[in-house]
Amino acid sequence: MRNLGITLGIHVAILIVTLALAMWDSKKIVNFKFDVVPLDLQDDPTFLRSLAWKYRDEDGTVVGKDTDVTTIGERSQVADSLVLMYLTGDSTVFTKERLLAMKQLEDRLLRVEEYKKFCRLTGGSGTRECAKPISILRFFDGTYGPGLNDTTFSNIPATLFGASQVPLLAQLLQLHLGVDGSVTQTEAKSSITRTIFQFGLPLDGYNLKEDNKTEQLLKIRRFQADFFSGILNEALDSGVGDMDFLYFGTQIVTYNLLQQVIWDLLLAVGSLLFIFLFVLFMTKSLFLTSFGIFSIISSFVIATLVYSFIFQYKYFGIFHVLSIFIILGIGADNIFVFVDNWRATAHLEYTSLEARLSACYKRAAIATFCTSLTTMVAFFSNALSPLLAVQSFGLFSGILVFVNYMSVIIFFPAVLIMYHYYWDTWSWPCFRCKKPIKDAASADGERRHPIVRFFRGPFYNLVSHRVLRWVLLALCLGIIIVFSVFAAKLKPDEESIKYYKNEHHFGKAALLIRDGFKPSTEDKVIKVYMVWGLREQDLSTCAKTDINCKGVTVWDKGFDLNPKRAQSALLDFCEKLKNLSATQNEKLHLRRNPVTGSIEVQCFLEHINTFMKSERNKTQYPANTPELTLPTSESKVEHLILNNSAVYNVTSVNPLLYRQFEVS
Repeated sequence: MRNLGITLGIHVAILIVTLALAMWDSKKIVNFKFDVVPLDLQDDPTFLRSLAWKYRDEDGTVVGKDTDVTTIGERSQVADSLVLMYLTGDSTVFTKERLLAMKQLEDRLLRVEEYKKFCRLTGGSGTRECAKPISILRFFDGTYGPGLNDTTFSNIPATLFGASQVPLLAQLLQLHLGVDGSVTQTEAKSSITRTIFQFGLPLDGYNLKEDNKTEQLLKIRRFQADFFSGILNEALDSGVGDMDFLYFGTQIVTYNLLQQVIWDLLLAVGSLLFIFLFVLFMTKSLFLTSFGIFSIISSFVIATLVYSFIFQYKYFGIFHVLSIFIILGIGADNIFVFVDNWRATAHLEYTSLEARLSACYKRAAIATFCTSLTTMVAFFSNALSPLLAVQSFGLFSGILVFVNYMSVIIFFPAVLIMYHYYWDTWSWPCFRCKKPIKDAASADGERRHPIVRFFRGPFYNLVSHRVLRWVLLALCLGIIIVFSVFAAKLKPDEESIKYYKNEHHFGKAALLIRDGFKPSTEDKVIKVYMVWGLREQDLSTCAKTDINCKGVTVWDKGFDLNPKRAQSALLDFCEKLKNLSATQNEKLHLRRNPVTGSIEVQCFLEHINTFMKSERNKTQYPANTPELTLPTSESKVEHLILNNSAVYNVTSVNPLLYRQFEVS
C-alpha cells in the first residue's frame, strides 16, 4: 500500500509540475510547430548560404514606425496571396453570366470591412487604397486603360483580344487562361480561370524583421479564417453560378492544416478510449485498467520533461503526434504481459506472496525489456539523423518507450499487489455466473486457452515438420531477398510534400495551380540568387534544436565591387546568362518569358546602368558630361556629385576618390 502511494505520488507530482509549467509558459517545455517540418541539413553549405541571404538585413536598420513608411510603400509588399479558381465542364468560363457571377463573389469579399486592414495597398501618399484583385474582370472595368472598359461584358472576345495585343497585358492575360485557353477576335476559350487577392502587412508597421513578418502573417491567417473562410466555403459547397469553385492560399491552408492536427490529436482520445475498454475487457478489472492507463499517460508527460529539460529539445512537431498512438499500443502490451504473468503464477505454489511477485516480476520484466529494447533502438537510431524533424521524433519516441518501461516495472507491480489484496476475488455482475479468472484453467492445463492449444498443437507440428520447416525457411529467405532488391531501388521522392490528398479540395487546387494554367509571370518559381559579399551563416551560437535561431551574418570583407574589372565581370556574367544557348538552358531550366521568350534574369548592375543612362539625360548635366554608365571611374563619380548638390556635399569631394561604386 505504501509503495503504491509513493509511486502514485511521484507520478501525480510530475503531472502537476508539468501542467503548472504549461500554464505559466508552454514554450518553457516545448515549442509546438505543427506548420513547420525542419528537414534542413544544418551543416550543408548550400543551406548556410541560403540563411545568409535570408537574414542579410537582420542586423541592419529596422524599417518600421520610426521610418517614413510612405517612402517605401506601407503594405506595398505582397505578404500572402489567396487564389480563387472557377471551373466549368464546357469550353469556356468567359460568358456574361459567369463573369457576373465571379464579380458578385469578388465584390462580396471586397465588402468585408476588415479586409481594408490587410489588403495590399497601392497609390501615392494620401491616396493609398486596396489594390484590386488580379482578376479577368480587370480587363473589363477600365483598370488597364479606357480601351478596356466593357462593364456589361457585351463583347468579351474583342476586349480580351485587344488586351492580348499589348505585351504587358498579354502577360497578365496568360495568368487567367487555362492550358486549353485561347483568345481570338471572335472567341475566348478557357475551361478555368483564376483571381488573386493580395494581402500586405497589417497596419501596425511595415517591418522587414523576420520575427515581425511571422507575427503579422499570423494576423492575416486569422483574418482569412474569421472573415473570408465562411464566404469561400459557401462558394465551395454551392459553386459560383453554374461553375465549380476552388480556393488556395498559404495562410488559409496552414490554418486548416493546424485545425486538422487538433482533430487528429482528438483521435488519440478515441484511441485511448478504445484501449481503455479493451484492457478492461481483457483484465476484467477497472482498478488495473485505470492505473495502467494512468501509467501510460504519465509516461508521455514524463518523457516530455526529459526531452525538453535534460536533452534541451524544444521542437515538437507533427511527427511527434504519432508517438501518442505508438505509446498507447506499447503501454497496453506491457500491461497485458504483467497481468497474464501474474495470473499464470496463481496456478503454482509459492512460499509467500513476495516469492510469487518475484517470479512474476522476473518473467514479465524480461519479456517487456526485450520488446521495449528493440523498439527503443529502432527509434534511437533515428536520433542519429541530421534532419531535426526525424532526429527529434526518434529521440522523443525512444525516451517515451523507455519511460513507459520504467513505469511498468516500478509502478505497475504495486498496482498488482493492491489488486491482489482488495479486488482479486471481486467480479463484475455479468461475470458472477462464471468462475474467477484465476480458476479458469486447472494446474494441469486441462482447459487451456484456445490460442495456447493452437500453438502447442497445429502450429508446432507445422514448424517442426522435417520437410515443411525447410520450406518455410526457404520462403522467408526468398521474401528477404525480394524485399532487399526493391529496397535497393528506393529513391527520394521528387515531388514536394503533400499535406492533402488529391481528392481534397486543397489538393485539387494545388494541382490546378501547378498544371492547370498557362505559364505566366505570376507563377511561383524557384529563384536562384547569386550573391557576392556574404559568407556562410554562422550558426555556432545556435542550439541545433532551435529552429528559430537565425545565427550571425558574416560579411565577406575581401569583396570589393569598386574596381572596373569587377563591375565589368559581373556585367559580362549577366549578359552570358541572358544569352545561353538552348542546349545550355535545357540543363539549367531557366524560365523564359511566356510572351517574349527571353530568359528571365534580373541583374542589379543592369538596373543601375539603366538608371545612370537616364540620369545623364537630365538638364543639370553640361553637354560635355561623359556617359555615367558602368563601370564607374573617378571622373564619372565627380560629375555625378558636382551636378547633384542637393544630394551630395560638393565641398568635400576628394579628387582622389577611389571607392566610386559605393558613392554612386
